[in-house]
Amino acid sequence: MAAARVACVDAWADLLLAHPRHWSPKKDPTPEECAGMSGDMAIELNHQGWMKAEEERARRAAESPVDDGASLTASGTERP
Repeated sequence: MAAARVACVDAWADLLLAHPRHWSPKKDPTPEECAGMSGDMAIELNHQGWMKAEEERARRAAESPVDDGASLTASGTERP
C-alpha cells in the first residue's frame, strides 16, 4: 500500500508540474495511479503531490540563472 501512495503522490506532482502553477484540473483530474483512493486519503495524497510539485518548482527556480545585470557589472564586461 505504501508503494501505491508514493506512486499516487508522484503522479500528482508530475501532473501539476506539466501545467502552469494556477492550473486546475477539470476533466479526469485524478491520475490513474490514484484510482480507488478516496476520502481523506485522496485529499492527503493530492496535497502531498502539490507540495512535491512546489518543492520541485522552487528547486528549478533556484538553479535557473537570473541575469539582473549585476553579474555583468561584477565581471567587468559590458552588456551586448
